[in-house]
Amino acid sequence: MKGIVTLIFIGISFTSAQTLVTRPDAVIFDTSLTTANDSVSLWIVNSSGKGVYVYDINIYGTAFSVRDTSFFIPANDSVQTWFYFFSVHNLTYHDFAFIETNLQSGSLVVPLTGTKKYAEPLYASTQGLSGEPLKNALKTIVQQGHTVLGYTTARDRMYGNIDSNNGADSIECVYTGRKAKFNTRASATSNNFNAEHTWPQSKFGSVDPMQSDIHHLFSVDETANSTRSNYPFGKVVSNVNWSVGGSKLGLGYGGYTVFEPRDAHKGDAARAMFYFIIRHGNHGSFWTASPYQETVFREWNKNFPPTQKSKNRNNAIALYQGNRNPFVDHPELVERINNFAGTATVVASAQLVASPATLSFGDIFSVSNPNKKLTLANVGNKALSITSIAFTNSSYVLSDTITFLDARSYRVVTVTSNTLPGGDTTGTMTITYHDGESKQLVVGLSGYVITSVNTQHQSPSNFILHQNYPNPFNPVTYIDFTVRTSGFTVLKIYNILGDEVATLVKQPLEAGKYSVQFDASHLPSGIYFYTLQSGSVVETKKMLLLK
Repeated sequence: MKGIVTLIFIGISFTSAQTLVTRPDAVIFDTSLTTANDSVSLWIVNSSGKGVYVYDINIYGTAFSVRDTSFFIPANDSVQTWFYFFSVHNLTYHDFAFIETNLQSGSLVVPLTGTKKYAEPLYASTQGLSGEPLKNALKTIVQQGHTVLGYTTARDRMYGNIDSNNGADSIECVYTGRKAKFNTRASATSNNFNAEHTWPQSKFGSVDPMQSDIHHLFSVDETANSTRSNYPFGKVVSNVNWSVGGSKLGLGYGGYTVFEPRDAHKGDAARAMFYFIIRHGNHGSFWTASPYQETVFREWNKNFPPTQKSKNRNNAIALYQGNRNPFVDHPELVERINNFAGTATVVASAQLVASPATLSFGDIFSVSNPNKKLTLANVGNKALSITSIAFTNSSYVLSDTITFLDARSYRVVTVTSNTLPGGDTTGTMTITYHDGESKQLVVGLSGYVITSVNTQHQSPSNFILHQNYPNPFNPVTYIDFTVRTSGFTVLKIYNILGDEVATLVKQPLEAGKYSVQFDASHLPSGIYFYTLQSGSVVETKKMLLLK
């Protein structure tokens, strides 16, 4: 398989000024439903007399994405690219798109903003909420309209209408999978079925409104019900003393005796428990009977999402009982509550990122002090302070002072390469910062110092082969070269074993400057070599693919 190659001839231009802007200067999505995947276009305008390479567009959050991440913008031209916005949460999102180019001015930063909302008016009060405010809003929602049916009526509805589909279907034990055809309390008893209280009755004294709340009642085999007893839920890891249909009783983590329902019921059991503690509270401290329950419930809720059968059951319960289980309608709400038994908090944290992640200086003449622009951004929701910046290679210094970044802000700084002896100047810049805890960001640095016109690193006279950029790269990089005389030209890529992995150019070329885009998506991380041959002259350079 060969790399994806774009060969571009670039006319020589003496225009030094390069201007790159976006239209508009920010991507703002209209408020939309969580079921919609929205798109907005952005024009990247190059008003200079020289072509510009966009070799990556990075977005660090998950709500926004971009279609095209690498392309060429000709001189005095523009390129349209599309951004997308999707989230299952009814929240407002802020992020940045970092457009990395070959320009000395550094990355172009585009703010991204969008808001999602739920379709159901019932959940409008949860808009933008997390933590304890979200718990309070959900408690109000599940309390409003809740009709306490009483235990007898609740079981009549469960057997006769909800779990039997109004008598049309067999009733299935949620723990064992055993089925029986009945639709009354009396026939439930004769078929050895009864009502399982997911939150054990003994923990709340078998009284209403908890006892008759169908959102945590399920039809089960009486032996399975008896076996489950009032044990907490969990993962059975040893000492299994009962196992039927995928459900089992045994020892869980920490040596607790736990009941593990079969996979088909894990998600429903977890969401019933989330509902109960929001609606009724931590009766009998059952939620904390095992320190692992909440963790397990979160895992089951994520791994076993609501089925259509679960959603139909929620609809049927709402018909008779008047309220819904929000976690069946929106299981993702669990992610926004970090503590169900105690006080839930909204965790704020900083995240420092660099664009580009690696600064490549290419060839550096020892008599010069070239510099590169680096964008440092805090994409988190908490301010940070920078306490130290350390370089592993004394070739480099930071020409600016930066000690603080507010939440969702960025700053462009300058990294300068000092005059040094010839050779490779690969290194790193480590930035230590605090947002209440100590964190680090490591930025890669690379370059090659040329001290003499006679050095072997200098290109032959009939062509010039430049260092690829970015380098290291993932997965796209660009290789520039200049052919001074027309002739047959070959550009190939080799792995560290010397095996050819791609032929990028193999054709006659006129004199001029060329650029090749190389996409190494299909190749593993490692050191690669690219070789340019024009006539009888050959030159090879090294590049690093990091995935």
